[in-house]
Amino acid sequence: MTTPYEEYIEPRKLHPLTLVYRLFTNLPGLALTYYFVIVEGQSDQFGYLLFALIGLLILVPSVVLNYIFFNFQITPRELVIRSGVIAKRQRSIPLEKIQNVNINQNFIQRILGLVKVSIETAGDIQTEGALEFVSVQDANEISEIIKNYKFSLKKEKNKDSTDVSTDSIQDEADEQEKSNVLFELSWRNLIVYGMVRLRPLFLLFGFWLMGILSQFGIWENTIDKFVKDNQNYIESLDVFSITMLIIATVFVTIFLSWVFDILWTINEFFKFKLVNEDNKLVTSYGLLSKVKVTIPLRKLQQITILTNPLKEKLNFFTLTLQTAGFGQKSGSNQSVVPLAKFDELISLAQKIYSFTLPEKFIPISRKAIRRAFVRYLMTIIILIAPLVYFLPDLIWVATAIPLLYYAAYLRWLFRGYAINNEHLIVKQGFWLRKIIIIPLKKMQTLHLRETFFQRRLSLATIYFDNASGASTADAKIADIDKDDAYLIYDEIYDYFKHHIKK
Repeated sequence: MTTPYEEYIEPRKLHPLTLVYRLFTNLPGLALTYYFVIVEGQSDQFGYLLFALIGLLILVPSVVLNYIFFNFQITPRELVIRSGVIAKRQRSIPLEKIQNVNINQNFIQRILGLVKVSIETAGDIQTEGALEFVSVQDANEISEIIKNYKFSLKKEKNKDSTDVSTDSIQDEADEQEKSNVLFELSWRNLIVYGMVRLRPLFLLFGFWLMGILSQFGIWENTIDKFVKDNQNYIESLDVFSITMLIIATVFVTIFLSWVFDILWTINEFFKFKLVNEDNKLVTSYGLLSKVKVTIPLRKLQQITILTNPLKEKLNFFTLTLQTAGFGQKSGSNQSVVPLAKFDELISLAQKIYSFTLPEKFIPISRKAIRRAFVRYLMTIIILIAPLVYFLPDLIWVATAIPLLYYAAYLRWLFRGYAINNEHLIVKQGFWLRKIIIIPLKKMQTLHLRETFFQRRLSLATIYFDNASGASTADAKIADIDKDDAYLIYDEIYDYFKHHIKK
């Protein structure tokens, strides 16, 4: 049986620069208060200064004491973590129970040479233990110790020989990892991925940044000066010109957010690699921030294939997995193939979990078009009515209402489902198109719902819950005929009871 490196048998402290990082990440709130007191000349407001002083007196001792009283060690069979200043805590985590060792490192941590190591155990939906923060070398060695222990334990179960050196086990484990690389994202596909993600939500970052900057006097004065210098020009514009100016501004903002999204994607998925390691998938990626995540396949709850209209035209798709008990990411989608051609992606997905896509999906009820159109129309009326009341010239916007019916039609067109003996497969979405594969044996509960408006159209929705802890927004068959819904419900419930009996 392999043993830990000798230097980890005795209790060890976190990296000394942990103190610097924790102070650095906790001081900005206090620094903002000092800014308003000193730079903005609001020193007469004694509350600002008092709040900052109290915060400083509490923060610094807390950070220092938590660092002093935190230590960890790796015994031949356990990872032991001790913490607490007043209330002492000791967590002993058996090495054989550790399922995942996730390594994360953001940009500031990279500069300081720090790494966060998260430990997850079997059956736990939260991180069992976290080392915040250790050096890169320590993080790699801790990961190797646990990996080698698990590997040697597996070899002992398969063979009678126990006299195996640590070096030979590590070399064998490394060779196995290299041979099990399932996917690597090329530079070309990384840039293409950034170009075709098309996430307008990045616009929110710009609005948030503008809101923060507007709190500072220099930026506020700049805006005021610009408005005063161009006041006559702004007042001379008619409603149509203002509308066109707003549209142009939106397009420019979207373009800038697109460029920012490309850069963000390159930073996020730089050198992305997927490795199959003893019934677990390990992903590693990142430029400024380094991430290494372990995905236990036995906890797999859902497979999702993602695309958008542009990506689909270029035959590019993304594969994500959803697992139960995925630490702090429980219930979230973890990307295992950021971008690949459809055939390549399906082939790789079937190596991870066996499934078959249907040749044709069963469409939802066409009455769903009418329901969606009414919902869209009511939403638009609520949004536009106040604008038309104050700016009657904008009544021409109402000519776009027929587009709402087309949007409702597209919503119906891209929705469908299929059920076989082992899987529920759901297709949905127009802008973000999804194919969701849900193993029936992973289902925990299912329920059928008919809202007031659905009952008027004899429609219903079936929801499926699994152990991922995620929202049921994807795991459902929405707006199908009520009679069909009850038949499907009974069919899946019969399978569900049969599976439970087994």
